[in-house]
Amino acid sequence: MSWFLVGYFVVFVGAAMGLRSWLVWRQTGVNPVVLHSPDPAHRYLALTFVALMAGIGAALVAAALDRAELLGPLPLPKGHTMLGAVTLALALVLVMVAQAQMGASWRIGVDTHTETVLVQKGLFRYCRNPIFLGMQLSLLGLFVSLPTWFTLFAVVLGHVVIQLQVRLEEAHLLARHDGAYRQYMAQVPRWLGLGAGTT
Repeated sequence: MSWFLVGYFVVFVGAAMGLRSWLVWRQTGVNPVVLHSPDPAHRYLALTFVALMAGIGAALVAAALDRAELLGPLPLPKGHTMLGAVTLALALVLVMVAQAQMGASWRIGVDTHTETVLVQKGLFRYCRNPIFLGMQLSLLGLFVSLPTWFTLFAVVLGHVVIQLQVRLEEAHLLARHDGAYRQYMAQVPRWLGLGAGTT
């Protein structure tokens, strides 16, 4: 299972970040990775996200090399690895589909220099942040597959970073699309199952 998780991580980063970035750049000529910002909040979240991804990668390699004890193993009931694998697969599909539906509007970070379309189709009819939802689901799947104190920490830190990033992006979208985004916020929940509005 440990080497499967390393492979999953490589595929997730390569497909959901590397490949999608290249596709958007090829289509638009714009670099969709916007991690450098004069805003300290944006910079802090970007650095935290990069550090988290690096930490997860290192932890998965350590587990694959039979050093999982370094991560602080936690007991889970039998069958958790299968549940984790299914969760990871669903998360990857969710992220990839949502990214494809965003098309040229997809970004890593907040792009204040390029006009983008407000996407409201596909999965975005039911959830304003399906990509971030998939990322949180992926972190949860990693914890279920490899239950340790480190992966639990990654779930918590990832949740905090994503919640803050979502709010920064909402402020940006309100500034760019104003009335259209306000209407979208009123109709579609930030996350699934929480009703319309900003929650």
